[in-house]
Amino acid sequence: MARFWCPRQGASVSLLPAFLAARMSGTLDAVEAAVLAVEQAGSIAGAIEQVHPADAERAIGPVCAQRSIRRRLRAVRAALLAIITLLPERLSGVAPTITALREVLSTERVLVVVRCIVEQHLGALPTPLGFRHRARA
Repeated sequence: MARFWCPRQGASVSLLPAFLAARMSGTLDAVEAAVLAVEQAGSIAGAIEQVHPADAERAIGPVCAQRSIRRRLRAVRAALLAIITLLPERLSGVAPTITALREVLSTERVLVVVRCIVEQHLGALPTPLGFRHRARA
């Protein structure tokens, strides 16, 4: 991850723009769209054609599409659960889903907004929002 050392502040600063997913290709909006597609379709299989259409210019096979969506879904669910746990006064009783958080936060860009809200905890949050490495099993 690209970082810049600021000698004046004595701290390092992430050079990751707020809209890019950490340790994952693409933007937070694209990751959010994939997770939202699964929430609306009710299953990963139902969301594959919407997220990774077969007639796309750079199409991927159905197995790779399923893996890609599953990876994003797992990461976002873990990150949202961590955020809801970090902010019980603001998000108590909210389900860790894009749909529920869109309603509570009144935004269409949940992942970007949430990253800004919890910026002081980004080192402890999992990808795609935060910078913590995945635990090795």
